[in-house]
Amino acid sequence: MIDADDVLRDPERMLRLSCDAIGVEFSDAMLSWAPGPRQTDGVWAKYWYAEVERSTAFAPYRERKIELPKSRAEVHNRCRKIYEELYQHRLH
Repeated sequence: MIDADDVLRDPERMLRLSCDAIGVEFSDAMLSWAPGPRQTDGVWAKYWYAEVERSTAFAPYRERKIELPKSRAEVHNRCRKIYEELYQHRLH
């Protein structure tokens, strides 16, 4: 498992760990890219990828505070428990 926060905090380290885990050679070229769309983006690109298409590297980590309605607390708590179980098995 790879946690996105870990990737944003230290992209090179996490990419190296990921490459090692799957047997792919790491390249510094993985840390930056040209802006714009790619043929491999898929059908959802026009809905989801605008920020990615403007980017040229990983953005720095920034903590986000999200306020959930109380009506979603039960679902959040169940999901959080599963996340925390998986988190113990992440690459780090």
